[in-house]
Amino acid sequence: MNESRSDALVLFGATGDLAAKMIFPAVCALAARGAFDVPLVVVARQPLGALRKTVLAHLNECASSRRSLARPLATPIRYVSGDLHDDATCAKLKRALRGARHPLYYLAIPPDLFPVVV
Repeated sequence: MNESRSDALVLFGATGDLAAKMIFPAVCALAARGAFDVPLVVVARQPLGALRKTVLAHLNECASSRRSLARPLATPIRYVSGDLHDDATCAKLKRALRGARHPLYYLAIPPDLFPVVV
């Protein structure tokens, strides 16, 4: 059996509470151990500038005890802004994945949006 390793983490709902309280702290903890080495693709409906600002604020908050993580973690982040019901958002996501073959998807979105994303 050939086990493939995930080569990107796609986080839908990157500006919500679940991402802020659970996902970003987990990413920071993994990065602190040198165990997070894949691109982080964040997806949310906020405009691109607001999305970047919110994600970086979440990372700065969870990395406050590890100040050195904020800068290295910010470089592999790829941002996708758009409505999940819009096909253009899917096209943006495909470009952001840049050929990743085994992305891991995390749905930090309301359950009624799961069928839309899946």
